Order: sequence, then C-alpha cells, then structure tokens
Amino acid sequence: MNKEDLQRIVFRYLKKIRKYIKQIQPDFDEELIHQFRVNYKKLRAFLRILSAANNNRNTGLSRKIKRAYHIAGSIRDLKLQKKRVLNATKGHYRRPLEYTSLIQRKVRNFEKELLPILSKKPLRKSRKKIMTILPRSYHPADYARFSEQKYRALKTMLLGNISDNQMHSVRKILKDLFFSNRNIGKWTGWRSEPWKIKSDTNLNNLLEELGDFQDRRTAISLLTADWISMLTARERKFMTDLRSEWIQEKLIMKRRLIRKLKADIISE
Repeated sequence: MNKEDLQRIVFRYLKKIRKYIKQIQPDFDEELIHQFRVNYKKLRAFLRILSAANNNRNTGLSRKIKRAYHIAGSIRDLKLQKKRVLNATKGHYRRPLEYTSLIQRKVRNFEKELLPILSKKPLRKSRKKIMTILPRSYHPADYARFSEQKYRALKTMLLGNISDNQMHSVRKILKDLFFSNRNIGKWTGWRSEPWKIKSDTNLNNLLEELGDFQDRRTAISLLTADWISMLTARERKFMTDLRSEWIQEKLIMKRRLIRKLKADIISE
C-alpha cells in the first residue's frame, strides 16, 4: 500500500468518527457512544499497525480526542451499569434507587465535561498530525512482522499466571490481530496468520467472551466501597451482596476463558 492508500483508509475512519461525534450530542445515547468508540479503536488499531513498522509509538491521535474517547466510555459504562443493577434487582421488593441516582449524577457530570470537548472539533489536530506521520508505504513483510510480534507477546503472557489487567491486555492484542487480519486482508488481499486460532469466527467468539469478562470487571469496579458507603444501611447490604455475587461470576468466567485461550493458542 502506498501513502495514498493509507490516507484513504484513515479518512474513512475519521469520517465515521466525525459523524458519531455530531450524533452523540445532546442525548449521549449508549449505542451512538459505542459506535464512536468502536470506530476510534479501529482507527487507533490501524495507526498502531503502521507505527509498529517504523518503531514509532505515536499514533497521531490528539489528547483532546483521547480524552473524549475515555469520558464517553465512562458515560456508557455508567448507563449500562444502571441497567445491569435494575435487571439484577428486578422483582425485588426494594429497588436500589439511591445507587441509581448516584450513577445518574455522575453521568450528568461527565456529560458536562464531554460537551465542550466535542463542540471544539477534537479531530482537527489529529487529522493534521496523522497525515504527517503516515509512512510512504506499507508492505506485506511489515504486516507479517507485526502479526508475529503480537502473537509472541500473547503467547508469553498466557504461559504465566494471568491477572485481570493482563486479561484486558490479551483482549487488546487479539483485537489488533482480528482487525489486521480481517481489514488489512480485505483491503489488500494479504493474509498473515501466525497465531493458531483456527478461524476468524473462533477469534471473534473469544473477543466476545473477553468483552463479557471486561464488562463484569467494570460492573464490579462501579460497586467500590466508596460508592457503597454513600448508601443507607439496607441498600448498602444489598449492593454488597450483589458485588460478591458478581465477583464469583467473574472468577468462573476467568477460569473458563484461560482454559480456552491456552487450548486455542498455546497447545497448537
């Protein structure tokens, strides 16, 4: 791929991100936030692939768009948490209204923080920077080397004891591999599969399960002692019990995922 090819791909993602930035306001709908973040991550993954060829960690994405991405993620996490908690307490004689009110207040604060960032065209600086650091070309050998490096990092991680944070790192590596194999393969016809997962379908299924695990981690992180201490005694007890239940579910999910990851990647 020459520089013009690379620019076209970048412009495609920038256009999608810009569209969702405009649509997010003023309601901050979870699905629109999700689409904004998905396309941001796809662009970031593509830029990481290119930067790896030059041993350059700079993707060109500005602090402003990165901040928008993280705040939008916090808003979505909180809105999804409200739904999770209400679903978990459906049919219960006492709904956790204090906790959901606390979530709503935090959502409003994040929305107020995000609105001025989105209104100031956060992509403008990124677009200019990306154009200056794009390589003149990108070759199959660069692509194969990137995939091989990712696979080695993944395999090394899976050979040890895996923390929850490392599970998140595993997911990021697999997403980079999935993105590069599916999208760069689609754009160029190149195909590089140094990892031993048998198909894109298997890889996609693993990513979905890792996503569910990360969602459970997020749900637990939003039931910290600080948050629970703000509640009345009765609701505090209920939310503490729910947190314990979710922690047990997370442990079961993690054990199952580790077995599957090692079977699909290490044992081949």
